[in-house]
Amino acid sequence: MVKTKLSAYIGSYFSSKNLNNFTEEIQNVIRFMIQNNATQQSIEKVCLYVIRMLEFTKKDYDVKLLNDISLQLQRNISISVSTEELMSHLLETFKRINAYMENMCEDNIEKKIIEYVNQNYITLESQDQVANYFGYNYAYISRLFKKKTGVTMNKYITDKKVELAKMLIVENDKLSFREIASMCGYADAKYFSRVFKNETGFTPSEYRLEYSDSIEGKCSKR
Repeated sequence: MVKTKLSAYIGSYFSSKNLNNFTEEIQNVIRFMIQNNATQQSIEKVCLYVIRMLEFTKKDYDVKLLNDISLQLQRNISISVSTEELMSHLLETFKRINAYMENMCEDNIEKKIIEYVNQNYITLESQDQVANYFGYNYAYISRLFKKKTGVTMNKYITDKKVELAKMLIVENDKLSFREIASMCGYADAKYFSRVFKNETGFTPSEYRLEYSDSIEGKCSKR
């Protein structure tokens, strides 16, 4: 019965994005065992079973940390002299697991968000679009993105669009600025020009004149 509870509830937290109820579920399971006079050996087995569940999720967990947590669990069970002390020790240990899981989960989410933005930055119209895609609120997505990249998502997207525009302006002199604006995700060519000048200090036409001449000069020297 206990293993069924663990598999159905705690297991889902390990593989899901929401780990907020992890320690609460652990507490419910351990309390259930204590109320039903489970032996310390049984409690130890269940706690170690939770650790082993991590190994079967096929994620890149820190084996050394898991072994350390396993030893801590066994030690906490053996030194506890009362039900209250046992519960306290176990919860402290599982809070450590929870913190580790949240960090792993956030790191994985951060990578996926950046990958998604890199693949879709031209068509992205707002950060809400990214938040909706991943099923998180805007503030959470924004915090994770800035934590990983050091800049806001809007700034990151703008930088990528401008870098693409710079390449197109210099390497494709037959493209109009309206066409380049569209290719970089800007429906309004005038707005694109304002953004471009704000980021580079040049209008698109000034940039083409400045850097096309530089490239041609280097080529003629060769």
